[in-house]
Amino acid sequence: MPQDFKPIGAEMEAFALFYTAKLLNKKASCLMSVVDSKYIETVATPSERQNGLNNMIKLALESSIKC
Repeated sequence: MPQDFKPIGAEMEAFALFYTAKLLNKKASCLMSVVDSKYIETVATPSERQNGLNNMIKLALESSIKC
């Protein structure tokens, strides 16, 4: 990894999702949230995790209705 590269997150599962969709000629989408990262020192509290997840689920459901 380049020394000047400063990532705040890492992800692998969405790549598999999008790659599989491409192979099958399908559409795919992904909604991700980051609550902790080995690249930053700030850690989400249990309350922040719970409320953030609830907001993410609500946003996902509302977005799927509009599609």
